[in-house]
Amino acid sequence: MRARTLCTFMLPLVLAIAVTGCTSRDSSADQAEPATVVAPEVPMNGERFEFHSAQPTRFARGVILQKLDNRTWVTVGEGRTGADGRFRFTLRADGILTLRALSPATTHQGRSYAQTITTPVTVRSVDQSVRLTAASSSALSLSAVSYPVRPGRTVTLQQREGAIWADAGTGRVDTDGHLTLRLPRPRASIDYRVRMSAWNGAPALTSAGVSVTGTDPRADHCTRTVLSIVAHQDDEILFMNPDIQKDLDAGACATTVYLTAGDSGDGDQYWRNREIGPEMAYSTMTGMDAGPGWTDGERTFAGHRVHVSTSPGSGRITLYSLRLPDGALDGTGTRTTGNQSVIKLLDNRIRSITPLDGSRSYDRAGLIATVRAIAESSGATTVRILDPRSGQGDHADHMASARVALEALGGVRAPVLAYRGYGITSAPANVTGKALARKTAALLSYAAYDPELCGPAATCPSGDTARWVQRQYRAPRVSPG
Repeated sequence: MRARTLCTFMLPLVLAIAVTGCTSRDSSADQAEPATVVAPEVPMNGERFEFHSAQPTRFARGVILQKLDNRTWVTVGEGRTGADGRFRFTLRADGILTLRALSPATTHQGRSYAQTITTPVTVRSVDQSVRLTAASSSALSLSAVSYPVRPGRTVTLQQREGAIWADAGTGRVDTDGHLTLRLPRPRASIDYRVRMSAWNGAPALTSAGVSVTGTDPRADHCTRTVLSIVAHQDDEILFMNPDIQKDLDAGACATTVYLTAGDSGDGDQYWRNREIGPEMAYSTMTGMDAGPGWTDGERTFAGHRVHVSTSPGSGRITLYSLRLPDGALDGTGTRTTGNQSVIKLLDNRIRSITPLDGSRSYDRAGLIATVRAIAESSGATTVRILDPRSGQGDHADHMASARVALEALGGVRAPVLAYRGYGITSAPANVTGKALARKTAALLSYAAYDPELCGPAATCPSGDTARWVQRQYRAPRVSPG
């Protein structure tokens, strides 16, 4: 009885080549080329996969693995077949790979064998994904769906506890890539997410969170609330971040007041789309699924109807939009909205200003009273505004929003922090690393609804927008009143 062998080689790009099913019996008769198999057929990026086939010859023979690189076949690994002609390579998936195996011409036991090449195979790896959804009645049902399907992959349910995510249960996905966990419905609103374990070289993956409304609304409360009063829908994302991100990471609630519609004179559809941008940005900053709709409504402050948008679940994020006309860079306004602007109102160059949604016009006192009422209702422990100073190379609406805020905040007992705007481009970049990556992610979520911010998504952020993202600077300390 002849011995069987098993051979393994370590390669630079190829992780391993294994020779299997080796026997010493030689058959010189050529056979049809067996099919080349890739397993799994659709690997995840980073996942190890097998490329295996066989040569028609039945003796140990050299094999060269090649990939197609810019129309040229490049050798990425070498090994030998088993005595039965079979071979196997293990690789790590990375985008699109076109592979083939080649056995050079050789002789064996006095017989010549021509070069053989397997039919090229293209392997297209995909990004993995996992999504969590929630359904609740008397009980809570949380369902995770993963792709590509890897039955048995471990999924850990996590719930937000202040600034951390704590483990709340585990399970494994089934043959459809699904896992359902059932829990008692919580008394207070809770954010949940799932984390899938690493799998065969592919990294672990965390889903976006979902917010589940509790059974007792009185149990929902914020330990502290950060209030931002700005001019446009991207202002706090660009100029007050990463400070806002740090507050959210610490579990704070956030309220923002947008004085203008940010319309730039471009009509209703533009500014209505733009209002969605901050919702998506805050979903990104809080790690929440942007799919579930925010709650839109109206509230009345100082006799004025104000649009309000609230995040799903406990309503941790509240966005108020007064929808006043954009004043343009120099404060002259746009022809589309009758050249109205907030700074003209403050300087008594116009007596009133009319929101773009047709709600009641504001005079100077009414605008300040409305912002004051919103600020008082927010229970803010910190207030952020833009730079009220002139001569800073900033947008007129930025200065105007800060002036309104300072007059409105006279009775609010909370520290007020001011942030520089457009002029920070000349200062050294001071947002780097993870903070820059997170700020950029929030901006890109917003920018999908504001095509004027930085043009095509593939090049965003660019120009001044990229410079703003890389910076955050506070203005000199200011006092309200």
